[in-house]
Amino acid sequence: MSTENNKMIAEFMGVQKCTTCDPYCGSYIFGIAYSPEEMRYHTSWDWLMPVVEKIESLGISVEIIKNDVHLKGFYYYAKNSSAYYDEYIPGADMSKIESTVYSIIKFIEWLNQNNY
Repeated sequence: MSTENNKMIAEFMGVQKCTTCDPYCGSYIFGIAYSPEEMRYHTSWDWLMPVVEKIESLGISVEIIKNDVHLKGFYYYAKNSSAYYDEYIPGADMSKIESTVYSIIKFIEWLNQNNY
């Protein structure tokens, strides 16, 4: 997983950048400052599941079946507005966590491209 992907997930999660150093830090990562290279979104379900839960809190269903991941549903934003998102990632060439991370990155990119 690239450093940019770690940064993207950290920003989506609202992790604050330290003002005195380059790493990101945040209480959900146990109050410890991590550089993007040290973040473990791509290797730890403990890091990744809060991201999945946040996506689900936005109205998107996250279905993980074997190594396949399907994100779908209405993303609610602004007042009474929504956009439908539907992305199926077959994970034949990836591990379960790799396909989940990939799906999350695609969703965050979609949010960023659509200025949500």
